[in-house]
Amino acid sequence: MTDTPKLERKMAYEVPCGHAVLFGSGADSVFGMKVEREGRDFVHHYVVPLDPVPAGPLTLVYVDPEDALVDCGGQVAFTFGPRHQADRPAPEAGDVFETPAGVFLMVNDLPSSRKLHGFVDLTSGDLRRRQDRKATAVYDGWEAHGTAAPARASAAELREASADLDAG
Repeated sequence: MTDTPKLERKMAYEVPCGHAVLFGSGADSVFGMKVEREGRDFVHHYVVPLDPVPAGPLTLVYVDPEDALVDCGGQVAFTFGPRHQADRPAPEAGDVFETPAGVFLMVNDLPSSRKLHGFVDLTSGDLRRRQDRKATAVYDGWEAHGTAAPARASAAELREASADLDAG
């Protein structure tokens, strides 16, 4: 770790969209990305679990706006496998793909939303609809490494640093 990010326990609505977060407690905490979807009347808050990657399809986790999350102080750092263009079928849940609008992670949405999939903009953390129709390339795998610059830290280092928050 080059710089230790400042970890803060905050209510979900206080954590900026797209930030790396820890949810759960202690050694069982899950590293993820805070995402938001603009609703008709209010903002919906979710976390996409990234480390450990859950078994089965990658699915959004709803968080109440007043649930406590540990804000890791920056965006999630990702690396992607090789790009595949026309030789790859349409993206599926868990795939990262490119469109003219950016790079997205396809996730299963919650059954209560009446949408099958959500599409997380990996730059902003916004949850969007139907981005897969415009896919120009699909990445062969991806990995979340923790936080990006200015304070870089791995998911394991962030969990270890959050122990101080749990103890305090």
